Amino acid sequence: MFKLLLKKYTTYELRITNYGLRIFHNKLKVTGYGLLLIISLLLTSCSYNPNISYNPAFNDSTKITFNSSEKKLTTIKAYIADTDKERQQGLRQIKYLPENEGMIFNFPEPQYVTFVMEHVNIPLDIIFIDKNKKIIDIKNAEACTKTDAECGFYKSPDMVKFVIEVNKGYTAKNGIIIGNFVKIRNQ
Repeated sequence: MFKLLLKKYTTYELRITNYGLRIFHNKLKVTGYGLLLIISLLLTSCSYNPNISYNPAFNDSTKITFNSSEKKLTTIKAYIADTDKERQQGLRQIKYLPENEGMIFNFPEPQYVTFVMEHVNIPLDIIFIDKNKKIIDIKNAEACTKTDAECGFYKSPDMVKFVIEVNKGYTAKNGIIIGNFVKIRNQ
């Protein structure tokens, strides 16, 4: 709780409640200066956290379920990269990816693709998926903060319609293997 005395007998309190930050005061009238001061305090107290998963370049996301022939294995939230610009950006410059999140690259037509880890700060599993949504290959890719000439290249063994990137080790931990299928919500 933070109390602020702006005028004689007028006290404003900032409290964090279950509904967010609330402003309480003992008078109904809030002066312009008081409101300006409260807003200034709120704006200057905000901090930047680089360890977040949200990337403003990717506004759309979907749920992807990985299935074996017998059962559902796991579900992730995946940011959608379905334009050339989004596919080019990928997970570059992301410093942290939560465990059950990733990115899906959706290509207009099945094609051979090569992924480069240039300026990718986190190691990834790269999952190659054909037009029938069957996993045809999984590559373990190391992070590389250098230029593409110094980073690893990861090629699809056949034509793919989708590629999914998740944290390195996620596929092994969740039993995701070549031959499994994916279900992409709204696809």
